[in-house]
Amino acid sequence: MSTFQVDQLDHVELFVPNRHEAAAWYRRVLGLEILSEYEFWAADPRVPLMVSSDAGNTKLKDHHDRVVTIDSVVDHAKAYSVYFSDPYGHQFEITTYDHDEVERGFVALRGQLHSNAH
Repeated sequence: MSTFQVDQLDHVELFVPNRHEAAAWYRRVLGLEILSEYEFWAADPRVPLMVSSDAGNTKLKDHHDRVVTIDSVVDHAKAYSVYFSDPYGHQFEITTYDHDEVERGFVALRGQLHSNAH
């Protein structure tokens, strides 16, 4: 018997009462933008309004409606995660196992933030 395995995600679809209101929240909190080339789909209530932070390669809060920042990230030593929920009650954990690559990026970002503060 073979087991099911996810190799890659294209999108995650969430059901919300107002898609444009939700898109505005996801833009403010996670930097996700409406994909204009798919926005016409949203005219049909059975079809999603697509948002993305990477021009559509991956489509889709921190608690208390705070913007997710570098300080929101949890280091698990072998992975990094962000835990949050949206205003509609969806709870998320977003995790990457590219620990070394993310760590290098954080070191560079912290250095930039430190030098900009002075």
